[in-house]
Amino acid sequence: MAENQTYTKYASNAGAIFTALNVHVDACIITGSLANFDRLKKDLLSNLRFIEQAIIYPGSFELDALVNGVYRSMSGELKPKVYT
Repeated sequence: MAENQTYTKYASNAGAIFTALNVHVDACIITGSLANFDRLKKDLLSNLRFIEQAIIYPGSFELDALVNGVYRSMSGELKPKVYT
């Protein structure tokens, strides 16, 4: 799939979620490593221009969140979920 088609698909999926939930969207927040791709931000936000505000929060904190969840689970603070 071409790069531009991928970004358009992201925007299409986001628009579908907003429509299905029937909610007013105040902002689009792009986080994690995706926030480092200038072309993604430009193309995605141009396709979601009905959203009034864009918040860009770069960084890769996915592993930190994963470690935190494992720690809470192992310490008994959080009961692990079992998916089948």
